[in-house]
Amino acid sequence: MSEVIVDFRAHTASKNVITPKVAADLVVVAEFFIVFLSAFLAKYAYLSGYLGQSEPFEKYFFHAVAASTLICHLAYRRGLYEPKALGAPLRTAFPILSVIAISFAVMVLVGYVFKFAQLYSRGWMFTWFTITVTVLIAERLLILRLFLWFTANGYFRRRIAVLGSVESASELVNAMREKEAHVELAGLFGADEHADAGSSRYSAALAAMVNLGQQNRFDEIFIVPDKHLEQGDLAKIISKLRILPVVIKLCPMSLGRGFYVRDFESISGITALSVQTKPISGWGGIQKMMLDYIVSVAALVLLAPMFAAIAIAIKWDSPGTVFFRQRRHGFNHAVFSVWKFRTMTVIEDGDTVVQAKREDARVTRVGKFLRRTSLDELPQLINVVLGEMSLVGPRPHAVAHNNQYAELFDTYGNRHLVKPGITGWAQINGLRGPTENPELMRKRLAYDQFYIENWSLSLDIKILLAT
Repeated sequence: MSEVIVDFRAHTASKNVITPKVAADLVVVAEFFIVFLSAFLAKYAYLSGYLGQSEPFEKYFFHAVAASTLICHLAYRRGLYEPKALGAPLRTAFPILSVIAISFAVMVLVGYVFKFAQLYSRGWMFTWFTITVTVLIAERLLILRLFLWFTANGYFRRRIAVLGSVESASELVNAMREKEAHVELAGLFGADEHADAGSSRYSAALAAMVNLGQQNRFDEIFIVPDKHLEQGDLAKIISKLRILPVVIKLCPMSLGRGFYVRDFESISGITALSVQTKPISGWGGIQKMMLDYIVSVAALVLLAPMFAAIAIAIKWDSPGTVFFRQRRHGFNHAVFSVWKFRTMTVIEDGDTVVQAKREDARVTRVGKFLRRTSLDELPQLINVVLGEMSLVGPRPHAVAHNNQYAELFDTYGNRHLVKPGITGWAQINGLRGPTENPELMRKRLAYDQFYIENWSLSLDIKILLAT
């Protein structure tokens, strides 16, 4: 017999006429008008009410539209309209505040650059900012109550049916619930283990699925193919399910949870799934390159006196060179020489490199200070100008250590999908210094992977400011 689990009589028909995506889009529209109307509320409250001035409506129209558009755009880019964000107004209060502050700062900066800032009252801008922050946070609290009510009454639930094994369905649902809370397994349809191989093993399950799907019991179907299904059998299963007005998704669980479909391409009816794309490319690559060159060149010029002072201190403290160069692996595993101020009495760059430890006798007096303050890393600005490194990225390790870690961790090489950085996401989260313990390296790799998968210019700026 086929395996059909979950009593569908316990489930009501789907109420997802207004989906979470539609609801989120409505929030975008609502917040656009909140910011827009707040500009005129501030005008009437401050200029007309407090100062007794009469200003034309048209004078403030463009600013209201520009700020509303910018705030909604930045909030969207930061994921503040995702269902999880809308369901956590207190956790997202600071990100919302930062988006509003950045938008108003941009407005003021543009006003000064183009010399029209003096035409507008600073009191009006401050009042507008205050009203916007207050009303948007209050609106988010109200939206939370609405979302909770809709969810409790059967709306916004993601009802899914799975065609596959119990193990696959459980893993899939648990993975989905890590991302969003309101996932409901409406049904699990398994194969008849005693039937012939191929699509016939799912005949009874498909019949039950179609019957209950026509009663609007679920909104999505996830097909988890097993090793016994041939391409033609899978096509027959999908063909039978396509009569239902639901989303049908193919989930190749055999790939494991480490693979993600980044994009897809249809080539004359053949679908090609992209399981990896370039993490930083196109305009993103240009933005990162401009940030690297502008900041590193400016820093080298401004910090030249500090470079000279450190060089004198190193020469005074111990004999040897001012700079220390060591081979590291960079983008696409290319080997380059990293620049650092010398902090030790020895220079190691062979097949075996001993990491510095606390109270290491090899570290000089000046070297202790440079290491504690990370000033020994400053010469890596030269590597950034040369295009070998970036300001932000996974920290490069000595070639000897790189080879060692690559044998311990299968995903270690993923760090080389981007340029190494002077600082990184792992470093500002407390993972800096020696990595003799494999568990520490595992944690650092997890942070590096997060950075690579979630890179944005704003994330780079955040890391630089935190550094």
